[in-house]
Amino acid sequence: MTKFFRRPGLGYAAVFIFALAVGAYLQSTPTFIDPDSFYHLKMAELTAADGPVRDFPWLPFTTLGAAFADHHFLYHVALIPFMAALGPVAGAKTATVIFFALAIAAFYALLRQHAVRSPWFYALVLATSGGFVFRMNLVKTSALSVFILFFALLAVEKKAHRFLFVLSWLYVWTYGGWPLLPIVVGAMAAARVFAIWKLSPTRVRMAFGEALRRGRGHLEMLGAAVGGSIVGLVFNPYFPRNLAFYWEQIVQIGIVNYRGTIGVGGEWYGYSFADIFGGAGLLFILLLCGLALLLIIVLFDLPADRRRPFAERDLAPFIASLALAALFLFMTLRSRRFVEYFQPFMALFVALFLDALLPKFSLPAFRRGTKKIIAEFGLLPAAAAIFLIGLFPFIAVRDIRMTREVYAGGLPVGKYAAAADWLAANTPEGSVVFHSDWDDFPPLFYRDTRNRFISGLDPTFFYRQDGRRYWQWVHITTGKRKSGIADIVRRGFGAEVVLIEKDHKEMREVIEADANFSKVYADDEVDIYAISDHRDSGAQ
Repeated sequence: MTKFFRRPGLGYAAVFIFALAVGAYLQSTPTFIDPDSFYHLKMAELTAADGPVRDFPWLPFTTLGAAFADHHFLYHVALIPFMAALGPVAGAKTATVIFFALAIAAFYALLRQHAVRSPWFYALVLATSGGFVFRMNLVKTSALSVFILFFALLAVEKKAHRFLFVLSWLYVWTYGGWPLLPIVVGAMAAARVFAIWKLSPTRVRMAFGEALRRGRGHLEMLGAAVGGSIVGLVFNPYFPRNLAFYWEQIVQIGIVNYRGTIGVGGEWYGYSFADIFGGAGLLFILLLCGLALLLIIVLFDLPADRRRPFAERDLAPFIASLALAALFLFMTLRSRRFVEYFQPFMALFVALFLDALLPKFSLPAFRRGTKKIIAEFGLLPAAAAIFLIGLFPFIAVRDIRMTREVYAGGLPVGKYAAAADWLAANTPEGSVVFHSDWDDFPPLFYRDTRNRFISGLDPTFFYRQDGRRYWQWVHITTGKRKSGIADIVRRGFGAEVVLIEKDHKEMREVIEADANFSKVYADDEVDIYAISDHRDSGAQ
C-alpha cells in the first residue's frame, strides 16, 4: 500500500475518492441536519437569478434590515452550477461532498509538503473523525472554508505571496470567519521566526531582532494574508455595510456571544472534554501512541537516527500546529463550531509528532527495545498495541455510522413546504408572519420570499435591534404571555397570522384559548392562526 501512495497522482486520487465515498454515504439521507442549509439554497438561487443579494427585507425586525452582507457570497456562487445541473437539494448535497473531499485532499497535500511518512494514513483518519466529519458535511460553507485554509497553508510553505494574497481576498468573500486565515498564517510566521532564533548555531549571541530580520520572508507571508483580507473587505460587493455586519457577526455573535442572555444556535455552545474526546477518538489514540513511544525512547535509551536532523523547517510547523490545536481546543470548549479547525490541526500536530519519533526506531534498536519491554512487563504491552490497532477500523466505522444516523434524524428537505405554499397563496405580499421559533425562518424563507418574518439566522440580530420587542416575542412563543397577545402581534409586529410549530405546546395552548385567534391551517408540522376582526383590549 505504501508503494501505491508513493505515486502522487494515485495517492491524491485514492484519498479524494475515499473522502468522496464517506461524504456520499452521509448525504444519502433526504434530510438537512442544519436549518441554515435552506437559507444557503435560497441565497444561491437568488444570486443566480439577480446577482449579489444586497438587501435583506425578509427579517425587518433585525439588524440585517439595515446592515446586510452575504458573508458566504462565493460559497453561494459555487453552489449555483451544481444546483443548476442536479436540482437544488441534490446539487447542494453533491457540492458539499466534493468540497469535503477537496478539503481532505488538501490536508493530504499539506502532509506531503511537510514530508510526513504515510500521509494517506493521517488523511484517512481525519476523514473518519466524527466531530470533524459532522461539521464538514453540513450544507454550509464549512468544507469549502477548510479547503481554502489548507490551500493557504500550502501557499505559505511554497512562499507564494501573490497566491496567498488572492486566497485571503477570496476567503473574505467566502466565509464569515475570515480572520481565521491571517491568524493561522500569523501562527506559522511566528513559529518560523522562533525556530530560526532557537535553532540557530549562533543563538546565544543572536538578538531576537536578528531572528526577525532572517525571518522576514515568513513575516511577508503574514503581510500578504492581512493585505488580502483588507482588500477583500474594501473591494467587496457589500462595502461599506459589510463592516457593520461583521461587527455583529464576528464581534457580537462570535466573541461577545449572548448565550448567557438569550437562546442562541447550538453551534455556539461549547463541547465538554468528553464530547471532544469522543468526536476525535482516533486522533487521541494516535497521540497516546506517540507519547508511549516517547516514553519508551526515554526509558530504554534507544539510539536516535541522526540522518535527519531536527531543523527549523521541522520545528516551525510542529510548534505552530501545536499552538493552533491548543487555541482551537479552547475555542471548541467555548463553541463547538470550531471543532472543524481543532481536529485538522491536532491531526497535523500528531502526524508531525509521530514522524519525528519514527526515525529513532531503527530495526535493530526496535528489536532490542521490544526485548527489554517484554522482559520488564511481559506480553501486556504487545497485547495493548494489538488492541489499539484493532480499534482503528472499529472507531472509524462507528463514528461514520453514528454521524449518518444523526443526519438521518435531521429536517426533511420538504420541511414547511405545504405551510409555506399556503402562506404564499393566502396572505398579501409583504405580510409579516409571526412564527414560533427563530429556526423556523430558513425553511420558510426557502419556500416563501413574498412574506416577512420575525427572527432568523441568529436571534442576536433580533435582540440587538430591539431588545424590548425581542422579549415580547420570546414570552409569547414560550407561552409565558397569557393576555394581550393579539394586540402585540398586530400592532407591535404588524402581523395578521401566527405560525406555530407542533412542538411549541405551551404557545399553542395559549393561542387556542384566546378568542382573538382562529385556526386557518394545520398539517403534521405546524398550525397557522389568523387574528379575528375584534381586538383584545388587554395589551399592556
